[in-house]
Amino acid sequence: MFEYVISIFSLSFGPFLYMGQLGQVFSRLFPFKRGLCHAYWAPNFWALYSFMDRILIIVFRQLGWGLNDTATSSVTRGLVGDVSFAVLPQISAKTTFIITVVFQMASLAKLWRYPNFKNFIGSTILCGYSSFLFGWHVHEKAVLLIMIPFGLIATESLEHFRTFIILSISGLFSLFPLLFKATETIIKISIFVLWIVLTCLGLSRTFSTKSESRTTPKPVKSTFVYLLENVYIIGFVILQFFTGVVHQIAFSDGKYQFLPLLATSVYCAIGIVYSWVRFTVIYFFEG
Repeated sequence: MFEYVISIFSLSFGPFLYMGQLGQVFSRLFPFKRGLCHAYWAPNFWALYSFMDRILIIVFRQLGWGLNDTATSSVTRGLVGDVSFAVLPQISAKTTFIITVVFQMASLAKLWRYPNFKNFIGSTILCGYSSFLFGWHVHEKAVLLIMIPFGLIATESLEHFRTFIILSISGLFSLFPLLFKATETIIKISIFVLWIVLTCLGLSRTFSTKSESRTTPKPVKSTFVYLLENVYIIGFVILQFFTGVVHQIAFSDGKYQFLPLLATSVYCAIGIVYSWVRFTVIYFFEG
């Protein structure tokens, strides 16, 4: 087994080592010289952290408290290495590395104690979550590293299924800004709706077949939680209407150009962080 691992690494990195480009590879894998957040914030924990700093800036200005003027716009400019918060504590690459490793080790600990296929997929998903939510300079497309393995166990239970749906809708919608032209709007929305409908119908049918033999009733205490989740999902319709129509009409002069990106990133981040908490509970306490 060890020989196979060495062979794979040799084939992967050998050509770059031969061409003297190994440093470039590692700079791409670990972009610590870039900013904490990408120009368009990936919908992760740091997007919520940055948004909270923006809110606190407004509060501090209203109260007349002093601020770091150079930091008030640094997070939203998308410049390489340009990371500075005006109110909240600064975040270093070392901090993100430690947080990521700690959460990954927690999920791997269960796999170490109970090595089976279900725990392997679960730990893979949680490791993907940790990297995406707490990593340094994460790109929005990295959410696919969570969604793809999650699809393998999405029909394990109703809780798995609902968590997967929330993650999928939030993750896919967060990719909308990558297709930013007005002529692309109908295309991305059509593909998004088609994917959601086919996924919900396909997976729910599989889940219904599995559930026929189960006698465990749906917990009454989950009804309110399910309601909030459904309201959150419906909120994406409002978000799309705001970013695609209202913002262009209300700010036709080009003011607040970053607002649609900020709204999309923050709203999607709420769903992805929530799905992470939801799946963590399932993995450790219900799995």
